[in-house]
Amino acid sequence: EGLAQAVEATGAPFELGAIPPMPSFVETGTFQGKALSETDRRRAWVFLLAELARRGVITRRNTTLLPSYSHTDEDIAHVVGAFGEASCVITTAVSTF
Repeated sequence: EGLAQAVEATGAPFELGAIPPMPSFVETGTFQGKALSETDRRRAWVFLLAELARRGVITRRNTTLLPSYSHTDEDIAHVVGAFGEASCVITTAVSTF
């Protein structure tokens, strides 16, 4: 729930797919009502993955996030915060494509 809110609040060209306990980010293919080219969609992913890595969250394109009982509430809050911050950066970057 927090991940979806973090991305929706910024207008980044991603949305959550899959089932809530195991979210997966997928690109929407559009940004501010405009279709993104395949190149721009790839660039958005590169920005997302790089910004997440800068914040200590390592993931891959089109992968499912797998929270487990070994993750603390702080771990989950960190991931949600990282996605929110990364989404803000991506929104700014994509607006320049």
